[in-house]
Amino acid sequence: MAELRTPTPDHAIESMAFAVHLDGQIKGAGFRHLKSELGPQLKDRLPLQKEKQKVTFSFDEKTGVGAQSTAEQEVGGLAFMHMLPDGRSETALVIEPDWIAVIWGAYRSWAENLEGAEQLLSKAFEVAQAHVKAKSLGLQYEDRFFWDGSVEEFDQYSVFRKGSHFVPLNALESGGLWHSHNGFMRGEQLVNLNVSLKKSKKELEIVIASNHRIEIGVTGFEDLFSSGNFGKRFAEMHETNKEVMQHLLSDEICERINLGKPNA
Repeated sequence: MAELRTPTPDHAIESMAFAVHLDGQIKGAGFRHLKSELGPQLKDRLPLQKEKQKVTFSFDEKTGVGAQSTAEQEVGGLAFMHMLPDGRSETALVIEPDWIAVIWGAYRSWAENLEGAEQLLSKAFEVAQAHVKAKSLGLQYEDRFFWDGSVEEFDQYSVFRKGSHFVPLNALESGGLWHSHNGFMRGEQLVNLNVSLKKSKKELEIVIASNHRIEIGVTGFEDLFSSGNFGKRFAEMHETNKEVMQHLLSDEICERINLGKPNA
């Protein structure tokens, strides 16, 4: 008998990310500074540390020939990670030229993931503030459901709420695979919601990727991490996400994944 599964018994969240989007860009010297300061601080918590080389691509309009080059010893990004035994990343602090993010590959609870993200991002941004300031915050979730039957057997309304305005009716009643995108403002929050029913190697996957973003103006370290500002702004996005998911998913699924329960 076909079965609907989630990544864990209590949640459908496969990954989530807390991001600080930057005003300006971190460049070579900034990445070297971050690596030298953060490497020793994070070696016990995030022991796997990687550099990303800066790559440029040039295109000759006359000949139509393109060429890719990697600048020697020019760092274009950093990642500090803790890996799970199966090779997946459990926690990662990723630093790119225009954003810094903590990416969780294992969801515990909102309070625990928020606290861990704030600790890591405050460490990184305290060093990065010598080079950049913050301009916006982002919260991203990826939820997944797995169905080991055929697409013809799959009851769309076993997962999705009837009448939800976040997935068009023609997708739900198509009888096949589909993708839907919604982008909208909720107050000062920009929300992007991508929902797909797609085929993987042996089963169907329902993938829900939600991305929330709040502009905070050009902000320094003290303003971002003082007086609970960080937690308040991310809590706003988290509550919006729960509201959207409750309108997207059926009551049965909401109960199954503990959606709406305190600190879920």
